[in-house]
Amino acid sequence: IKGVQTYLSQQNCKLIIEFVENDFEQERALIQKLIEADNSGLLIYSSNPDAAKEYLEEIRKRSIPFVLLDRIPSGYPVDCITCNNYDGAYEAVQYLISQGHRNIGFAAYDFHLNTEVERYNGYRQAMLNASLTPDDNLAHFRRELDYGKLIGQIEKGEMTALFCANDRRALEVIEQLT
Repeated sequence: IKGVQTYLSQQNCKLIIEFVENDFEQERALIQKLIEADNSGLLIYSSNPDAAKEYLEEIRKRSIPFVLLDRIPSGYPVDCITCNNYDGAYEAVQYLISQGHRNIGFAAYDFHLNTEVERYNGYRQAMLNASLTPDDNLAHFRRELDYGKLIGQIEKGEMTALFCANDRRALEVIEQLT
């Protein structure tokens, strides 16, 4: 954010940050206000990029430059800034394997997002490349994590490590298990 702000100030522009916590309807309303407010451009981190296609089309019609951050809609070409989710997950799971873990679980938070799907694919490939079969019973894709089941898997030794698809999930797991 600091780099963006520095660049924009050199262009005599201001960076205004608005935040909506995973509520797409609030996001849509906020984007509509920003579209109507005569902004020079938008950086968007959408809670639901596929649903965002509707307002992205409106932004395009008005010729407002925009860039999506990290999350992109499927089948809808856009300018975006993202990290390499696949490789990041792959390397994290490789590290867990190098530490002796063989029963590694996966915990998503918003599995409908391309970022989490890419991380899951990296997780799976790291397991397969290490000749380990990912256990579907150790994959948790729902936002509401069944901690009773998770604790049981850990206590029985069925799971020795858990790859969390994002920081929010990781912090929640740490809080619930400690």
